Amino acid sequence: MKILAALILLVVLAAAAAAGYVWYSIEKPYGKIPAEGMYVDIPHGASRRAAGHILKKAGVIRNSFAFEFYARRHPKRTLQAGEYFFDHPQAGKEVFLEAGRTAKFTSSRSLCAKGKTIYDIARDLEAAKYMAAELFLRAAEDPTEIKDLFPEARTLEGFLFPRPIICRSTRQRRS
Repeated sequence: MKILAALILLVVLAAAAAAGYVWYSIEKPYGKIPAEGMYVDIPHGASRRAAGHILKKAGVIRNSFAFEFYARRHPKRTLQAGEYFFDHPQAGKEVFLEAGRTAKFTSSRSLCAKGKTIYDIARDLEAAKYMAAELFLRAAEDPTEIKDLFPEARTLEGFLFPRPIICRSTRQRRS
């Protein structure tokens, strides 16, 4: 009888330890994100499990099982395929909540949207606090990067392509 009680106690303690680790993995920030930030791509059609493994491999979350468990407990919010930007360590639940939302600039309203001039883009970059407008203009007005392809180009205007900015935690997001 004592052996059975000890075995039950051991199983309960192991289950409590596992639950505590899952909670810790979801609640506490994790990862060493480079100062310049990093992008993680979640491909179209990736499951919650696959997204968890991708985020774990990138060093964004502590435990892919805990991430998947949390995602399954919140079925109303889905993960979206896309390229996510991380600029600081975040808790697993923050990563999941942001992965279910798109940031202020999405593909429908990109920084380099069709028809925008380099001056519009510079203004948008500065307003979004990505960089000073003058730094962008200085780079955009220097066509040396494309001279071998288009020797007659005087600026990079017309050669800038949309790139959605997703999962920037310091930006306002829409639900």
